[in-house]
Amino acid sequence: MIYLCASVIIVPSFVNAILNIGIFIYIRSHSRRVQTAPRIIKNTILNNRQQQQQRLSLLSRREISLLRHMIFMFIMIIGCWGQGYFLLVIGQFVYIPRIVHECAAILCELAVLALAINLFMCNSDLRQHLFNKLCGRVAR
Repeated sequence: MIYLCASVIIVPSFVNAILNIGIFIYIRSHSRRVQTAPRIIKNTILNNRQQQQQRLSLLSRREISLLRHMIFMFIMIIGCWGQGYFLLVIGQFVYIPRIVHECAAILCELAVLALAINLFMCNSDLRQHLFNKLCGRVAR
């Protein structure tokens, strides 16, 4: 059972963390390529370098939003699904009432629902596509 817990919680958590770090590094490197056009042509080279250093040191709104989304998904998956498997492991040694297992299952289902809602809230293209599909069928 401990191997089941490790293979279901710890290994996927590690893989998820590595993939999220890779995605964040990729997004951060590509967001740094886009340069804003200078507002005034008379900016000095020193002033431009200071602005670029400030931009490099700060996270953009897009990066912060991506981090929030990744952290939320990680917490929902590990926090909600992990406890069900921990209950299976602990249940081998200590009696756990059936209602606790059922509450853990409901929490897992709520986590899936929360992740789906988060997907729709964060992905405007998906929202627009579904809205167009639903409105197109209602209008017919």
